[in-house]
Amino acid sequence: SSSEETCPSMNGFFNKLETRIKSIDSLLCVGLDPHAREVFPNGWDDVSEQTRSDEVFRFCKTLIDATAPHAACFKPNAAFFEAIGSKLGMATLKRVIGEIPPEIPVLL
Repeated sequence: SSSEETCPSMNGFFNKLETRIKSIDSLLCVGLDPHAREVFPNGWDDVSEQTRSDEVFRFCKTLIDATAPHAACFKPNAAFFEAIGSKLGMATLKRVIGEIPPEIPVLL
């Protein structure tokens, strides 16, 4: 069987990636790795999950907005979002992915 039959979503991803690379002439893959120390230089031990979520979202959105014109794809690192807290972390990841322009593939 062909790879399209076994994993059509991967085929779709690679087609979308190829289209994006050709349209912007760039191979840049932007990692969305919101390290706690970058978002909260003084640490986040005393910060609520909601505040963690809001600030991580803001951090990632700023990065997306600044790099989207040059990005062939975005790669959010789920572990950094999981560190926010169980359910809220995954909800934050989903919100961040929703900010990525639809023509740019997401590698998760």
